Amino acid sequence: MTRKRIIITILALAAIWICAFSADYVTVTKFEHEPLFCIETKGHHYVGAGYSYDVYDHPVTGQSEYAFYIFGHMVKSTFTD
Repeated sequence: MTRKRIIITILALAAIWICAFSADYVTVTKFEHEPLFCIETKGHHYVGAGYSYDVYDHPVTGQSEYAFYIFGHMVKSTFTD
């Protein structure tokens, strides 16, 4: 019984993490807004549980540009030079 509870708890936490991560990803990439479940640390750097974003407005076009990290490794970036 205890083993089953541990597995269910781990699966529930993983599902919550996936939901929070997905909501933040869609918010940043599609709606061009700050992430919902992250904390702003310095400037425009947002940190979540195992993932983070750098979000800036482009100086000319005004569109949001972002860099996306999972466990400190950059996965995707839309920054232009």
